[in-house]
Amino acid sequence: MVACRDPGKLNKRVTIQVSTEPQDTTGEPIPDWSNVATVWASVEPIGGNEFFEAGYWASEVSHRITMRYRSGVTTKHRILYDSRAFNIKRPRNIEEANVWLELFCVEKID
Repeated sequence: MVACRDPGKLNKRVTIQVSTEPQDTTGEPIPDWSNVATVWASVEPIGGNEFFEAGYWASEVSHRITMRYRSGVTTKHRILYDSRAFNIKRPRNIEEANVWLELFCVEKID
């Protein structure tokens, strides 16, 4: 099912970020993120899950984020929307047409 083919529904401003790992003085990687682009998108919640992890309850909220197609967006990227971060679990080039990109994402809430 195609989530959004109407450009008018791309009403949220989101930032695509890529993971970078500069190293500290001992050579250990420091997780960091760099902005790639800010684009218009549709952000839709599609499910959720609660689980017990490391001695506390946490939850994941799944979202579908749809935007105009951008090549190279992978699971190494994430989406920022307002103050929220969404990890990309599965990007999908809808109909392999290079027109729409659908991202199935998880927002982890502690």
